[in-house]
Amino acid sequence: VGVDAVRWLQRQPEDFLWVNGTFGAGKSLAVDRLFQQALCDYRDGKQARLPIFLQAKTLIRPLGEEIATRAEELGDFYRQGVYAVIDGADERTKQEGRQLVQEAASYVRAHPGSKVLITSTFLEVSGQQPKTLPQLSKSEADALLRRLTGKQAFGFSFLSDSRFGADFSNPFFVILYAR
Repeated sequence: VGVDAVRWLQRQPEDFLWVNGTFGAGKSLAVDRLFQQALCDYRDGKQARLPIFLQAKTLIRPLGEEIATRAEELGDFYRQGVYAVIDGADERTKQEGRQLVQEAASYVRAHPGSKVLITSTFLEVSGQQPKTLPQLSKSEADALLRRLTGKQAFGFSFLSDSRFGADFSNPFFVILYAR
């Protein structure tokens, strides 16, 4: 589940990428999987950028300081650059979330060779355009339901005709429904 979202993230060419989506859309899952791949790539020497994962709600310093502190443990972030993943800008106040998105965009401009990916639910940030994470396809939602419930043929066509049909493009909703 969410493999298409990870592939979509990997194909995005921007050094600053702000990804948004509804609650439960799989943003955190997708960026966690992407970060795990970045860690492996760094370990295997396929990528020089230092992988940094930050949860927005736990940040206590300005973003640049937080990245520098974490990156210093791994290498020379000025020379190598960083690949920073910041999850959950919306888990702060709206004003703090907006400011964090602005700081992330500014960080990339000030540190060529670095890449920053930040996630949030929907926020309005002046001068910044988010991209929306792709939703689950009907076949992915059906496969997830089958995996969670143990039923061989769940019949997604029934679900797509129901009043909740559109919600089945959201992984969190599928998990709750299966429970």
